[in-house]
Amino acid sequence: MTVVRVVGDTLRARAQLAVGAAASLDDEVQAAAGLRAFAAADRNGGGRLMLSVHPAPPVGPSPAALADRIARLGALHHPALDLPVSCGAVDGMAWMLEPLSPAPTARDRVLRSPLPLSEAVSAVRDLGRALAVMHRAGLTHGAIGLDTVQWRADGVRLAGAGLSMGITVRDDLDALAQLAWTLFSGQMRTPGSPRLSATRRRVPSRLDELCVAMFAADPAARPQRAEEILDVLDAIPTRRPSDLSAMIDAGVFDSRPRRHAPWLMVGIALVVLAALLATRT
Repeated sequence: MTVVRVVGDTLRARAQLAVGAAASLDDEVQAAAGLRAFAAADRNGGGRLMLSVHPAPPVGPSPAALADRIARLGALHHPALDLPVSCGAVDGMAWMLEPLSPAPTARDRVLRSPLPLSEAVSAVRDLGRALAVMHRAGLTHGAIGLDTVQWRADGVRLAGAGLSMGITVRDDLDALAQLAWTLFSGQMRTPGSPRLSATRRRVPSRLDELCVAMFAADPAARPQRAEEILDVLDAIPTRRPSDLSAMIDAGVFDSRPRRHAPWLMVGIALVVLAALLATRT
């Protein structure tokens, strides 16, 4: 998190009065365009929080509109959704409290090393299911991206559900497509990017065709519902890899050539053979 310091600004003090005993605000941190955000501590022992303050209407939502949205979000249940905790108003501007996890974001995870393709497919499938739950409830997310997806030990989480309003299902699906390409390929997509199979080896043909469809020039030719994306992803066998299988997958699916991958496989085979011989003695 990048700390932001605004000299002579009183928003933090005013926001603290608005939040009251629910949380203790800390430093201001970098936030999405148009928002201001503060790290916070839950005074009831619930962990770390983030307070986001929207711009005043008509640029930002009214406090009543954000409260209605968060109430509707609270009725949803999906393990990949991180939902806001509470909301309110400060000087006519809507604020929102949401969980703040120390887990790495998708940006951190992808920049560290390309994902095994099986892990990337599993992650996008989980995110697609969370998005389908929102869309069936008449809600959209509006902030899907590398910085709102967190990589936790028990799977991916989609945060930021209260950050954007006035977004369409089409916007959500296009944002999911951009995110999926980055997770699948290990690269940011640029206009005119080739097929996924041109950037990674052994890409299932159905996944390759899905990526082509998600970036069709005509929006009407793209998937119109999250379930259409899930139909393809559900047909692709995946697993949540152990450390060993992740190493093997990285050698097979890495978008960058790895000359040492065959030697890795030989080394693993020798270790297994040595273990078998040891059991016979």
